Amino acid sequence: AGVGMASRRFESYALLCWTLACASDALDPQTDMSLIMFTQEQANSMGAWCMDGSKGGFYHANASSAVNSSKLVIYIQGGGECRTKEACAMWQRKLGSSNYWPWTKRLRPYSSMSASADENPDFHDWAKLYIPYCSGDMHAGTRR
Repeated sequence: AGVGMASRRFESYALLCWTLACASDALDPQTDMSLIMFTQEQANSMGAWCMDGSKGGFYHANASSAVNSSKLVIYIQGGGECRTKEACAMWQRKLGSSNYWPWTKRLRPYSSMSASADENPDFHDWAKLYIPYCSGDMHAGTRR
């Protein structure tokens, strides 16, 4: 039951991210992504909270070409779950909060997030969505 709920939450989260991101403007789509924080209502409806209770969010850069404006590269940050009270307390101090996220994030060179046609010939001009990991929980899928 938990995995199905997590899957539905992620689908809602991804849809909302895409909807909000399409309406946002990044600083420079060649180098930067802009931080978009969820509202209280959005965080409540999706369960998009960090471990310390701060709201979740994501970084976005618009597509740099009109022909690929409806295409999106999604990067979900990994991080590993915490399994004990002590591990979670240490993890929360380091990574479990959105309170210290910078307002912009650099696109990763030599990756599917790069805006360089030389570094990333397939996806360089697509919109980019980077989802930071701050909850400390585990995400898993199922086979069908």
